[in-house]
Amino acid sequence: MTKEEMKSIAENIIAVGKKEKWYKRWRNLALLLLVVMLYQVFSSPSQPVDNSHIAMINIDETITQDSLFWDQFERIDPVNTKAVLILMNTPGGAVGDSERLYNEIAAIQARFPTSLLVENSATSGGYLGSLGADKIYAYNTSVIGSVGVVVKYWIMKELFESFGIKEEMITTGRNKGYPSPYQETPERVKQNLQALLDSDNEWFLSLVKERRGIDRQGIDAIRDAQVYNARDALKLGLIDGISSRQEQIEALREQVGPLAIKDMSIDEDDVLGLSKLFQTQRKSFAKFSQSFLSYLG
Repeated sequence: MTKEEMKSIAENIIAVGKKEKWYKRWRNLALLLLVVMLYQVFSSPSQPVDNSHIAMINIDETITQDSLFWDQFERIDPVNTKAVLILMNTPGGAVGDSERLYNEIAAIQARFPTSLLVENSATSGGYLGSLGADKIYAYNTSVIGSVGVVVKYWIMKELFESFGIKEEMITTGRNKGYPSPYQETPERVKQNLQALLDSDNEWFLSLVKERRGIDRQGIDAIRDAQVYNARDALKLGLIDGISSRQEQIEALREQVGPLAIKDMSIDEDDVLGLSKLFQTQRKSFAKFSQSFLSYLG
């Protein structure tokens, strides 16, 4: 037998050995998968899985119709949710949308044991929304208050005229079309807007009085739309106590048991997590837009 023949036989033996090793690996893997499948089929729990939890909602944006946190209310599981922790982190927003937030929180409060904790701020519409909860807690350094209503707009008449831009307006009434960035707002329109704001502000103050049990003297103290740290807000009756997230979680667990916390900002139907990515991008853009508009103001 020549060297070449011996080499060929050796190579064939090695190749056969590799194939057998490859087949053994795949056979073992197939057997393992079969065992796992059989285990899942025949080891179903005798009792149904308990998915009871405490839902956590984070209000962490300016309040508008397009705010992302509205979806969190829709994800509340009416069966497995046993309590709700609401984290308030917003400076406020549009009046109508803030009232909607108040209604959403009040509806949650009516269905589940609910805790509301102000972590950063609950001012203006953020505090209005917080009034939907029976109890309001905050960190020591949280910012509370600014109970009031505001309308602001920009007059850019001179800027437009420098570019040769003028406005022509045809309306069916003297007050229609204002405020306008193209011209000064007439005094009569300003008076009408002030009356509108005063009416909304009185409603806001009456809601504070009703929900917080603050007397007329206390209402007069907050009428100037001042902001307070949590310690001063507590003295005025705007909140119920100084607390922390963990303390509020434990308080809820004392009512419903040692349940897990379920973050409602996470969409479990989004397997790839793309919605979370898009939400982050939208929030970043919203914060940039808000900062830019504040700069212009």
